[in-house]
Amino acid sequence: MMISCQLRRRSFLSRMAVNPKVAAFTALLHRLGIDQAVSQAINANGFTTTNDLIGVDDKDIDNLLKIISTSTTPHTLVPYIAQKRLYTLFYWVNCRHHLEESISAADFTPAALNAFTQLQQLDKQDEESSQVKAPAEFKTGSKWKAFKEGSIA
Repeated sequence: MMISCQLRRRSFLSRMAVNPKVAAFTALLHRLGIDQAVSQAINANGFTTTNDLIGVDDKDIDNLLKIISTSTTPHTLVPYIAQKRLYTLFYWVNCRHHLEESISAADFTPAALNAFTQLQQLDKQDEESSQVKAPAEFKTGSKWKAFKEGSIA
């Protein structure tokens, strides 16, 4: 059983070394501040190219980071700035995918990182400001009657 796991890992690592898209994605992770052990764990969880990030949301990233922090030996934590950059990378991939633009790892430059970090913050502000809340008078338990109750006399 142990030999089988080692052979599968070698096979996985040799495929990564051959594929230029995988090598570019791994280099991108290193540019974001993610060390080799964490980038290997990200690859082992199925994220080997930028195309694998399509459709992934913040909850998925949270789960991925939890899995990585517990699965690496010794337990490896991703630095805070690297996490923020990783969230921005996922946001960038999904935005570019929706616009049907290229999502090559080489396209994610420091300028793109800065621009999409700002866009991501603006999107979060828009979501927070666009939420509609019911006035206090219409909440349940208040002295206001429902329309049906007030109209029946």
